[in-house]
Amino acid sequence: MSGHFPLLFYFSLFLMLTMGYQKWMSKGQGYLNNARGKEGEQRIGLLKRSMKCYRRALSKSPPDTKNFIRTRIRSIKGQIDYLKYKKKKTHSSNNEENDMDQFIVKDKTNVSFKDIGGLQHAKQYLRDRLIAPLDHPSLAKKFGKRPVNGLLAYGPPGTGKTMLAKAAATESKEASLIQITPSDILNKFLGESEDKVRKIFELAIDKAPSIIIFDELESIATDRNLASANKRSIVNQLLTEISELNSHGKDQLPVLLIGTTNNPILLDSALLRSGRLSDRLYIGPPGREGRREIIQQGLEQKKEVLKGNIDIDTLLDLTAGYTGAEVVGDMDRVFNRGFRNSVENDGNVRKVGMDDFLEVFKRDRTLAVDIWRSEMKANLDNNPKDYPWLREVI
Repeated sequence: MSGHFPLLFYFSLFLMLTMGYQKWMSKGQGYLNNARGKEGEQRIGLLKRSMKCYRRALSKSPPDTKNFIRTRIRSIKGQIDYLKYKKKKTHSSNNEENDMDQFIVKDKTNVSFKDIGGLQHAKQYLRDRLIAPLDHPSLAKKFGKRPVNGLLAYGPPGTGKTMLAKAAATESKEASLIQITPSDILNKFLGESEDKVRKIFELAIDKAPSIIIFDELESIATDRNLASANKRSIVNQLLTEISELNSHGKDQLPVLLIGTTNNPILLDSALLRSGRLSDRLYIGPPGREGRREIIQQGLEQKKEVLKGNIDIDTLLDLTAGYTGAEVVGDMDRVFNRGFRNSVENDGNVRKVGMDDFLEVFKRDRTLAVDIWRSEMKANLDNNPKDYPWLREVI
C-alpha cells in the first residue's frame, strides 16, 4: 500500500485544487442571492463581490465548466452596467427638460447660406419648400403652399449636406433647430433608444415651429432587413413618430424633418415613402462659381500672409469635381506649409504665393465624388430595389 502513497497524494492534491472552484462559485452565488431585493450602491457592491468570486472560480475550474462561469460573469457585469446607467439616468431625470434641451442649437447664426459656396439650386429649393412656408404660414395657406413633411439630403461626403441643413434653419427667422447625431440616440439598453426618439419629437412639437436634422441617418434608420433587433425597434419608433406628425391633416404641425446621408441605399424603404422623407435633394460638388466663392473666402480670410497674384482661374481648373471639403482642405494645406516654414524660420513670416498653391493643388488624388459614385453603382447593381432618383446623379 505504501508504494501507492505518491499516487494517492497527487490525486488528492488534484482533487483539492480542481474542486476549489466550487467554493468560490458557492460564495459568488451567495452574494448574487443577497443582491436580490437590494437597491443602489448596496446591490452594485454585492454584484461586484459575486463577480470577483466567479472570476476566482474561473481560474481554478476544469475546462468543461469554464464556459458556464464566463456566461455567469458576463450576466453579472451586464447587471452592474445597467444599474450604473439607471443610477446616472435617475440622477439626471430631475432635470430632464434641460437634458433634452441640449439638442436645441442655441446659436443658429454660426452658419448661413452666404457661408456656403455655390449650391444655388439647393439653397433656392430650401427657401421655397421649407423656409418660406414655415415663416409665412398664413400667406402659404392662401396660396395652398405647405412645407415639405420631410427632406432627404443625400450625396458624396464633404459636400456640405449637414451645413446646408443648419443654414436653412438659420435662414428661417421662426424655426427652432434640433440637431441629432447617431450617438444621441443609439443606446445598448433595450428601450432607451426608442424613448429618446419619442422625446425628441415631443421636444420638437413643444418648440414648434422647428426643424429636426438627423445627421448620418443611415446609422439610425437602417434597412430593417439588414438591422439588428434593437435597430429595427428604433426604425419602428421613428416611423410611428413621423406618422403621428402627419395624422393632423390640414392642421399639420410645423415640424420639419431633414435627414442627411452619404448612402441612401442603407435606409429603410418605409422612411422614403410619401408623407415621410419623400422629398429628396441631391447635394453634389460645387460648380466652378461655387468653388470660386470658396477659394475667394479663404484668400480673403488670410490675405495678410499672401504674396503676389493668386490666379484663381488656374486653381478652378485644377479643382474640377472637388467637393467643398476637398477645396477647403487643400487651402488649409497651403497655409499650413507657410505656417510651418515660418515657425522653422524663428517666427519670421514666410508668406505663401501661387507656387505653394500649385504644388498642393496639382498632386494626384482620387476624388470623393468618384469614389462615392463607384460605390453607389456597385450597391445598386446588387440591390433588387430601384432608385431612379439616385441613378440620375451617378
